[in-house]
This record gives sequence, C-alpha cells and structure tokens, in this order.
Amino acid sequence: MTPDSARQRAAIAREHLRVAEERLAACEDGPSGPASVSAANAISAAIAAADAICGIALGHRSSGTDHREAAALLAQVAEGAPLARRLARLTAQKSQTQYGDYVTARVARDVTGSARPARRRAPAVRALTTRAVRASRAGSSAAPPARSA
Repeated sequence: MTPDSARQRAAIAREHLRVAEERLAACEDGPSGPASVSAANAISAAIAAADAICGIALGHRSSGTDHREAAALLAQVAEGAPLARRLARLTAQKSQTQYGDYVTARVARDVTGSARPARRRAPAVRALTTRAVRASRAGSSAAPPARSA
C-alpha cells in the first residue's frame, strides 16, 4: 500500500465518520433509518482507519472479507492492540447494522462513539503518511516498527 493510498483511506475514514455523526444528530429514539446509516458509516470509518494505519505502519492492509484479519493486522502496529479490540467489536456488528432491520438511536450512539478514536488517530496517520512520503522520496523505508511478538 502506497502512502498516497493510505492517505486516501484516512480521508475516506474521516468522511464516513462525518456522515455517521451527521446522521446521528438526526436520530430520534427508537429504530430508524438515520440510526442505521449512522452505525453503518461509523463501522466503515473504523475499517478505513484501520486500513490507513496498517498501510502506513506495516506497508499493507488486510484485503480479505474477514474483518477479524484486519483486527489481527492492526494489533501488530505499535499501540494498535486497543484499536484492534475496538475494531473487532465494531465489525462484529457490521452485518446487523448494514443488512439487518433498523437499529436504534442508542445502538447508533454506541457504535459511532466506538468509532471516534478513528478521528483521534487521524493526525497520527497523517504524521506517519508524511514520514513515509519523505522517506520514499529519499529511497528509504519510514514505516514505524511493528509490535514485537
């Protein structure tokens, strides 16, 4: 994954989270379309943020359909274990929020709140991306070390 691709995934994560929060603001109590859209976009934000973080830190992202692989890969990034646990929790709800019946505003608040660390990690992703771009121009690798096993 190139630094530019990782930067694009980070931008996609920010956009998904923006939509999630926008729709969350429109939620009323009980099951609703805005709550379902909020929750689905929050989960997509977390997945895209994980892709960006792994792309910069490890040079690749999970490309399989099993999101547990993405969480396992994220756990390899330095300080990625807490984010990996959160990603696993969010992706476990993906099918219900995206393909099931409407979710409630409470569920949307919980899911969107769990995805917000993606926003807090965005500056770190930008910093990693900047270092990787500079290093690629200089012909060296700038990927931070993965967690040791």
